[in-house]
Amino acid sequence: MGDRVNYGVRVSETSTPLYVYSQWGGSEAKENLAGALLHAQSRLSMADYDYAMRIIVSRLVGSNWESETGFGLSVGDVGTESDYRFHYMVNLTAGIVHMVHDDGSFHGGQTVGEFVARYASLQNVATQHAGLDPL
Repeated sequence: MGDRVNYGVRVSETSTPLYVYSQWGGSEAKENLAGALLHAQSRLSMADYDYAMRIIVSRLVGSNWESETGFGLSVGDVGTESDYRFHYMVNLTAGIVHMVHDDGSFHGGQTVGEFVARYASLQNVATQHAGLDPL
């Protein structure tokens, strides 16, 4: 079973998303995504989306790159198992984070800056980046 979550990252509304699957990150999904977006802040502000996407993916996976399980990547399609009730979608060009339900409907929609300000863990992220302005 696990504590699963999928994160989608796309450059624009019409681009194909890259999905990062986490077997155990569901409970801290918002905080993990906010931390990854915070780390990508400088590249997002320069509209350097290739580097921003790499930073986001690297931060989500963290030190688990050599593990055979725990994380996965897919392009264009997200898992449809019954325990995936939603996933997160980041549109880098628009600077928006949405929750997407399993029926494809979008919920909410916050700017990246709002999402980071709301969910970034003060202990794990913000104190490491003192002096950086939110997006």
